[in-house]
Amino acid sequence: MGNSLFDDGRSCRLIHADAIAGMRTIPDDTVDCIVTSPPYWGLRAYTHGESNDEIGVEPLLPDYVRNMRAVFHECMRILKPSGILWLNIGDGYTSGGRKTQVPDSISVNNNNARGKNSRRPDTPAGLKKKDMLGVPWRVAFALQDDGWYLRADVIWRKPNYMPVGHLYDRPQMDYEHVFMLTKNEYYDYNIESGYELKADGTGTRQGRSIWDIPTDSRKTGHPAVMPLALADKCVRLSLKPRNGADDADDNEKNGFIVFDPFTGSGTTAVAALTNDADFIGTELSDDFIQIAFHRILNDIGVNSEIMEA
Repeated sequence: MGNSLFDDGRSCRLIHADAIAGMRTIPDDTVDCIVTSPPYWGLRAYTHGESNDEIGVEPLLPDYVRNMRAVFHECMRILKPSGILWLNIGDGYTSGGRKTQVPDSISVNNNNARGKNSRRPDTPAGLKKKDMLGVPWRVAFALQDDGWYLRADVIWRKPNYMPVGHLYDRPQMDYEHVFMLTKNEYYDYNIESGYELKADGTGTRQGRSIWDIPTDSRKTGHPAVMPLALADKCVRLSLKPRNGADDADDNEKNGFIVFDPFTGSGTTAVAALTNDADFIGTELSDDFIQIAFHRILNDIGVNSEIMEA
């Protein structure tokens, strides 16, 4: 396949480690595309005491932003100059003085606290009770400052969104951000993969920046699963453009590699392997790396290599 990381055939490597430690095992300019959805700040605790390195449980919002910058600084190192980073990240609100959270369904069903922080972070300095946090843009600006090109803000709208309680003083928030970032001014972008039907159905047009993609109801054991359709679209937009029959399999020949620093249940891996790309991912949780391994094996038929960093 033209690269030294994998043998012939679709390959998947899962690195059991925190994102930065795992990426340190990957050479510079190795991966072609990064698709990821990192833990959101102050929402869930995934490792349930397995590690103190977990991202998303920082007491202070600036610490979370700083950790995000550090992770994606390492992502920039391993991303090829022609590559794209797709970063899915949602927002939230200050606690308003509340200190606890109602357990989500996975916590109740499993009779444990995994999947939900037991204590909400204090209201960040400079914000007020009931303020929107603005986490996605805080992270995006931090990555810009670190040298990333912020090329697009895609709005992932969830047409099957289930309202959260009864809100009487603001609209329900049925979307998340997917930032498109690159390490260089010029990069590979498969524009044809993004064409969509015109509103009147008479033909196609260049893809827009609002994507209607339903949330995934699949039960994986992970409390926050990225929809496969979302990861798939990001991967396809990043594949090298195919100009004809002679180079239709260039991505397979050249060993196109997709990476996810927060592998979770393995959605990005499934999207990559479905598109005949290889996958590398890092995952901190003991449970989730096993969930990803079995999902990839059952859905794609690929036996992943699990490594310790």
